[in-house]
Amino acid sequence: MKTSIFKKIFSPCIILSEFIKSFIIYKYYANKLKDVDYFDYKKLVNPKFNTPNHFTSVCLYGNYKAIAKLKKSRFHFLTEYLEHGASLSQNPEEVTLFGYIDRPFIKKVYTFANARKAVIEEYLRKHQLKREVFAVGPYIQGVDFFKTKEQLLELKQKYGRILLVFPSHSIENLQADFNADNLVEEILRIKDDFDSVFVCMYWKDALDETKCSFYEKYGFKIVTAGHRSDPHFLNRFKDLIFLSTHTMSNNWGTHIGYSICLNKPHYLYHQEIKYKTKDSQEQCVSNNIKNMFNVVFGKYTKNITPEQIELVEKYWGTWKF
Repeated sequence: MKTSIFKKIFSPCIILSEFIKSFIIYKYYANKLKDVDYFDYKKLVNPKFNTPNHFTSVCLYGNYKAIAKLKKSRFHFLTEYLEHGASLSQNPEEVTLFGYIDRPFIKKVYTFANARKAVIEEYLRKHQLKREVFAVGPYIQGVDFFKTKEQLLELKQKYGRILLVFPSHSIENLQADFNADNLVEEILRIKDDFDSVFVCMYWKDALDETKCSFYEKYGFKIVTAGHRSDPHFLNRFKDLIFLSTHTMSNNWGTHIGYSICLNKPHYLYHQEIKYKTKDSQEQCVSNNIKNMFNVVFGKYTKNITPEQIELVEKYWGTWKF
């Protein structure tokens, strides 16, 4: 009985204390790294940089800043919620996998496209939750560039035509595994169309010096948009895509839609991607929708096709070139 009373009295205090501590750490690293650019990847991917406790989903990648600009008003963390990336899932019950849409006091929800909006609304109806859902299009439209126009022009002149490559990335508990030699062979096959190759590493993989040095030995330049908790992630990401002439990846991801909406052609080089868990089990990710992306983006072309725009609009929403 005494233990139960103790928990009721002190648990909220502990939660608040943990939140304040995590918020202070978040603001510290956000301020410390705010001027660090994508070339200084070793500094940007500090694993101590984490989002505030209980608000991870809405703080990832600085998306809340994009939403605030797109809706032209401040983002309210207690009453508003956003999905942190584009989603192909059509299962309403998977809406809660990466966030807390069903948390009390949430009134507004933001996502990319109308197709996803419909999935979210189906979940809300099923669980009798009242939320207003907004499809705002690619979030990257709502952030400023990281560098000035003059600085970006200087980089374009320095590096010329850039092929920007996004290798399939690891996450906290899953290690991405694919044939990196085969990916490099394909990069080298089309490399003559470019002056430079940038390999954009996700923070988790950028911590692995072996992975970075593997690409560097071919003369590729390692860049990163930063830690996923970094509120300037999306600003750096926008710069990198803007600087590129063409983008490339070996797996589906939000980068595809962002490339197209920023008017950069994308080449999806199809590879088998496996994700190794901590106990060394392997999971192979594949479904019909992802296969559709392999078909529509699976050929190296120098122009964006109408079919690519149509597919991106379905899952990222609309935008203006």
